[in-house]
Amino acid sequence: MIKIVIYFFTVLLLNFLIKKLNFLPNFIGHKHQLFISKKNVPLTGGIFILIIFFVLFFKNLYLLFFFTSIFLIGFCGDKNYLISPSKRLILQIIIVLLFVHHFDLFIVSSRIETLDLILNNFYFKYIFSVFCILILINGSNFIDGLNGLLISYFLIILFVIYKIGLIDLFNFSHDNLIFLFICLIFLLLLNYFSLFFLGDSGSYLIGLFIAYILIASFNYYQLVVTPYFIILLLWYPCFENLFSIIRKNKIGFSPIAPDNKHLHQLIYIYLKTKINIGKNYLNSLTSIFINIFNILIIYSASFQPNHTMYQIFHLIFAVATYVILYLFLAKKLN
Repeated sequence: MIKIVIYFFTVLLLNFLIKKLNFLPNFIGHKHQLFISKKNVPLTGGIFILIIFFVLFFKNLYLLFFFTSIFLIGFCGDKNYLISPSKRLILQIIIVLLFVHHFDLFIVSSRIETLDLILNNFYFKYIFSVFCILILINGSNFIDGLNGLLISYFLIILFVIYKIGLIDLFNFSHDNLIFLFICLIFLLLLNYFSLFFLGDSGSYLIGLFIAYILIASFNYYQLVVTPYFIILLLWYPCFENLFSIIRKNKIGFSPIAPDNKHLHQLIYIYLKTKINIGKNYLNSLTSIFINIFNILIIYSASFQPNHTMYQIFHLIFAVATYVILYLFLAKKLN
């Protein structure tokens, strides 16, 4: 309890000081930032999440090194030191490649015989594992456009894998689990009320953490959990990224450059025409609407985590809902 109180006080104090110094402003003039508030909201989420990981993994220096490295890539983006998306992607590839190599964090089974044979290839297993983690990291950054959307989504995942026992692999003590959940819920509340934003540093960091937890858990429990359950858990940020790449390529836009055409942004704009409430409240409300759908999908899928067709059905339903809703809103708002 004392550790939690100290963390709360540290977060509030750091957030106040950084905001006062205007050290990590959320609005620095990029076109895609016109969607968010122009008021001074510090991009301090990455710092607060990194503190949590230092408390939880203080004995695992290699893990903290990789978490800090991915945080710094995002931090340099938040500070406008690293503007080029391609340079950020190259640095991400290097860090994730070393991360996968050090922790043997390979995706070892797909339950598709042909693909599993290919996954045994030394080079392909590196390429495939790095690709999947990069999709998640950058997909996390893509959906971090509404208050609380990313934190609440990953809280849903953590609660579900805790419920079915997958998180036991990491030997979290009861106290550490309570610390993790309470701290993330505290950050979620602050994020809902626009007291801070995650920024690139926060979204990259939490994305890498979730990738680490889920891939290592699946490799340990693969006899009792289908890989399609893990895919289902991550369907939203990963499909957001893949869909955005296809969408941008179709119109001749750089697939790694930010824009304002993501689904959560279209939903926000549509609701803005229907609901007359303040911008910040509508922002948070849109996030809640989206994750009500994700809760229903993920919770339902968790009843049979080893049933491949059951997971594929949920996955197809989620993706189809996304595409249909996107096409409807794009046409409606055009």
